[in-house]
Amino acid sequence: MLNRALRAQDIDILYKFRFFIKDLHEQIQQLHMRHVESMETNVLTVYRGTRMTIDELDQFKKTIGCFLSIYHFLSTSSEQKIALGFALQHLHHPNIEAVILEIKINVQECKTPFANIENFSEYDMEKEILFSLGTIYRLESIEKLTNALEIQEIILPSIHPDIADTYEEMAVTMFKQGENYKNAFIYLRKSIEISLKSLPDNHQLISQRREGLELIREML
Repeated sequence: MLNRALRAQDIDILYKFRFFIKDLHEQIQQLHMRHVESMETNVLTVYRGTRMTIDELDQFKKTIGCFLSIYHFLSTSSEQKIALGFALQHLHHPNIEAVILEIKINVQECKTPFANIENFSEYDMEKEILFSLGTIYRLESIEKLTNALEIQEIILPSIHPDIADTYEEMAVTMFKQGENYKNAFIYLRKSIEISLKSLPDNHQLISQRREGLELIREML
């Protein structure tokens, strides 16, 4: 809620959160010095996983070489695989792309305080590095790394439910676009096989995917 209000500059909500914002900023400042002193290098690399529409990504590409400002608290991770996990959550629409921001910070030149809050976070496995308000960075490049399925298979076990979801999403996309019904059938069948590793045969999700499989079969 707070970050949404900061992005939208919602004065009413920001006024209610004014003491929290002040306290959080000051705490990050205090932790910042400890973090910097513990570092063995002057360059810190962190990652943020997010999702963008195709149009948003196209606009983002136009800002390569430009300076961009962030008006909210920026949550990142020191672990790339964790950021990838966030980026790949709930990719249920063909118009949405998973995006990984790799951010390199020259610690000596960075004016925005940041801190490792791993020991204070409810989710310490996220290896969170939190930046205070007003981060400014320059977008240097945008690269297509690989497809979502390959990335997820690196991060997750091959029988993980999210892998099954990704296979289903790929099958649905191919079916809706009228492209390659054979591969759509293979992907959805694979989704069912993985789902059966963790769900009972009569589970509603399994039944829905089987209905979809029969629908695709009719198009072959």
